[in-house]
Amino acid sequence: MFKPYLTSFKVKKVFWQTFLVELITILLIVAAFYGLGSYFSAKVASLTGDKSVAELQELIVNSPEQALPLVGGLQSTIILCLIILIVLVIGSWMLYSFAQALIWNLLQNKKLTSKTYWKWNWLHLALIFPLLLVGIIGLILIFIFTWLVNSLLGISPSFYFEHLTLMQNLSSLFRGMFSFFLVLILISGVFLVYYSFVREYKVWLSIGEAFHLLKLKWKKLWKVWLLILLAAIIVTGILLLFKLFITHPTSTTIFDLVVSLMFLSWMRIYLLEQFKE
Repeated sequence: MFKPYLTSFKVKKVFWQTFLVELITILLIVAAFYGLGSYFSAKVASLTGDKSVAELQELIVNSPEQALPLVGGLQSTIILCLIILIVLVIGSWMLYSFAQALIWNLLQNKKLTSKTYWKWNWLHLALIFPLLLVGIIGLILIFIFTWLVNSLLGISPSFYFEHLTLMQNLSSLFRGMFSFFLVLILISGVFLVYYSFVREYKVWLSIGEAFHLLKLKWKKLWKVWLLILLAAIIVTGILLLFKLFITHPTSTTIFDLVVSLMFLSWMRIYLLEQFKE
C-alpha cells in the first residue's frame, strides 16, 4: 500500500494538466458571478443615488410620484440580473461538465467529442438526487458521531468543565476528521462514477457500476482513504504554517483554493490508479 502511495507524490505532466483545467474553470465561474454582483451593486447605487433603505422607504411613502421611476428602474435591473444569473448558472454547469469531461478523458486516454460531452451534462443532472441523499445520510452520521464524542469526553463532568477549551478543541478536531473522511468517501464515489462513465457513457449504468465497485473494493479503499487523510493532515499543517506569513484575506483565499485544487488533482490520480488495480 505504501509504495504506490509514495510514488503518487511524483508530480507528472497529467497532474499539472488536470490542475490547470480545474483552476481555470473555477476562476472563470467565480469571475463571472463576481462580475454580476459588482454590476448589480453599481446599477442599484446609480439608481438610488446611494440612498439608505430608510431614505428609500421615506421617499416611497412621502413622494410616491418621485419614487415611481426609481422603483421601475430597480424592477428592471432585478429582472435583468435574474436573467443573467440563470444564464450564468447554466453556463457554469456546462463549463464544469466540460472540465470534468476533459480531465477524465485525458486521464483514461480517451477522445472527447461533442456527442460525449453533452452526456456529461445529463450525468451531472442525474447525480443531484443521489448526492443529496448521501449528503443527508452524512449529516446524520456526523450528528451521531459528534454526540458520541461529546458523551465520551464528558464522562467526567468536573474534568470536562475544568478543561473546557481543550475538550471543545478535541471535539472539533475529531468531528472535522470524521467529516473529512465522509467527504473522501463521497468524492471517491463521484470519481468512480466518472471513471465508469468514460468507459460506458451510460448515465444510470455508470452510477450503478460505481456503487458496485465501491462495495467490491471496500476492503482496499478504506486503507487508501486513511492514507489520503494522513496526507490531508500534513497539508493542513503546512498550510497553517504558511498562513502565519500570509495575512491578507484575498491572498489567503487564493492560496487555499490553489492548494485545495492541487490536493484534489493528486487525490484523483492516486484513486484512479487504485480503481484500475
